[in-house]
Amino acid sequence: MTVDVRLTDHETNRPLHTVMSNVGEDHHGPILVIETAARAHAVWNSATVTSASTTILAQPISGGSLIITDIVLSAKKKAASTVKVQFTDGGDTKVLIAPDIINNPANLSWSPQGLIRGWKDARLELVTDATFDATLTVAYIKVLNADTFAVWSAAQ
Repeated sequence: MTVDVRLTDHETNRPLHTVMSNVGEDHHGPILVIETAARAHAVWNSATVTSASTTILAQPISGGSLIITDIVLSAKKKAASTVKVQFTDGGDTKVLIAPDIINNPANLSWSPQGLIRGWKDARLELVTDATFDATLTVAYIKVLNADTFAVWSAAQ
């Protein structure tokens, strides 16, 4: 016995997205496609720097914020040097990652899966203070609305 069921969005009445199964001889019919916000909306950017600099990797929509889904950072060992990945709006700054590269090279892959969110108008930057190679790749989602830094900070 089969049951004809259609899942629809309650506001638009549009059917939810499905794909036909291609597993097995009888293909088992349609499968509901479920995606996370990160998989559906994330974009990425990367930068390699070779000198002291501040590089903006992601900028939110005006009044919005960024949600970080993945970060990959590599930096060569360099005495008396620092490399940082940070959120800043030009006034307030919070460092996400600052690995020790004085004693060892940095090779970091981190997947917070959207659990790291910035505040209103905070961009993501790669900051280095000396001449050495560092590469940052970041995947992120741009969010339309955001808390101010004061509200964001109080919630931490």
